[in-house]
Amino acid sequence: MNMNLIRTRIEWAAKPARSERTRLGELPRRVAAGRVPDVEPAGAVKFRIVGETDGIRIRSVNVGQGLPVTVGARAVRSGIDKRPTLQPVGIGPHGLDGDRVLNTRHHGGPGQAAYLYTGDDYDWWAAQGVAVRDGLFGENLTLTGAGSSADWRVGDRLTTSGGVTLEVTAPRIPCATLSAHMGDPAFARRFAQAARPGLYARVLTPGTVQAGDPVTVTRAAPDDLRRLLAHPLAERSRTDLLKRLAKLEARGPEGTRP
Repeated sequence: MNMNLIRTRIEWAAKPARSERTRLGELPRRVAAGRVPDVEPAGAVKFRIVGETDGIRIRSVNVGQGLPVTVGARAVRSGIDKRPTLQPVGIGPHGLDGDRVLNTRHHGGPGQAAYLYTGDDYDWWAAQGVAVRDGLFGENLTLTGAGSSADWRVGDRLTTSGGVTLEVTAPRIPCATLSAHMGDPAFARRFAQAARPGLYARVLTPGTVQAGDPVTVTRAAPDDLRRLLAHPLAERSRTDLLKRLAKLEARGPEGTRP
């Protein structure tokens, strides 16, 4: 996939220079599971749909029922081992139908209703010698044509052809369960260092998802940044978002250049 073509076809309104953008791969560890709001505040949020992706699709929908895994000296059950299904799957505020989230203290909930990973990131891992497959990292949706997950931003929205809308809430912070699942005690560190975190997302519009569904993207606009800044955030993330908002506001109404 030619990512330059995708960037040409989809341009975030008045997109700042790359060094000024807050990408998921650059967010600190504190923007982690459980640090995102479960509900949106009252009031309308304005969005600018600035383009459609060139070929982003759901490559697979993955669910898991839970299997035993040994984490350190503890034997636990985890839903991290997910497998693709060809059937349509319902998705709502608490996740996908038929998908088990067994560690509800650190996973799941409205702010982490779905976890997404990209085919491009899996290709990178394959080049590192990892035997990859869809669902390997515990993602619910594997995307194709979406580039690296590190280039996505909190607040970006994905809408499927069936009308399901997801909003990116946080990057994934790898844990010991991922290392145990991969059979490599050092894998969580490798995953963090790779800066290809995948995307946690909330479900704004529930519905049904299926492998092959096309996806369109709405990039976070100024009003979205104001909404995010109203919630608890790690200081570095807040500083980055404030800089982005200031630059967009300086460029005229709705963040466009005067």
